[in-house]
Amino acid sequence: MNFALIFAGGIGRRMNYKDLPKQFLQIDGRTIIALTIEKFQNHDDIDGIIVVCVDTHIDACRSEVELNTFSKVIDVVPGGATAQESILLGLRRLKQFDGGNNTVLIHDGVRPLIDEGLISRNIEAVKEHGSSVTTVSCNETVLFQRNKTGPQYEALDRGRCAIARAPQCYKIDAVLPVAEKAFKANLEFVDTYSLMESGGISAFPVECDHMNIKITTYSDYLMAKVLIEGGI
Repeated sequence: MNFALIFAGGIGRRMNYKDLPKQFLQIDGRTIIALTIEKFQNHDDIDGIIVVCVDTHIDACRSEVELNTFSKVIDVVPGGATAQESILLGLRRLKQFDGGNNTVLIHDGVRPLIDEGLISRNIEAVKEHGSSVTTVSCNETVLFQRNKTGPQYEALDRGRCAIARAPQCYKIDAVLPVAEKAFKANLEFVDTYSLMESGGISAFPVECDHMNIKITTYSDYLMAKVLIEGGI
């Protein structure tokens, strides 16, 4: 079975929308979180969805689920103090719901431009390789800082570089123990791929196009509006 774990725990400080988390901003008359959930709701190979939401907006998220009749949503659970803890809470809830070693597609609630084909390719990659990470090619020069305190940078071969995006997909019996261990050790990673890599587990790359953006800043929001409202 395949489950989506949609993380919507951020509060959007970089968006400057005061108390409104970015996942509740609207595009084309609908919230970003609803647009994201819908992509997994409508996919035939997704069996269930767990949404992890910032605790102050749990009721608003549940209202979105009811309003849009997202029948595959199993639960909306409150997030933790960090993104990593929030994902851990979602994984725990999924394991409680179904104890099997299912595939879990971990996705950002503010990444609504995912398409059906990308979900399918990730599911197939997990079947064949055991895990997957969505990637996008580097179109510009990537600079690596040689020393954290120094000004010197090294230009990397962008043909050998990729940017990790979402979904990032694993078998739950592989990812949950690593997440638990990191949480107990008070270790924080930028995403699930980095977490799993720290445990010696890499993932098979699944390439997506550059439109699969994460809405983090106001310029991201404007770009997503153009793409979605323009029907691109």
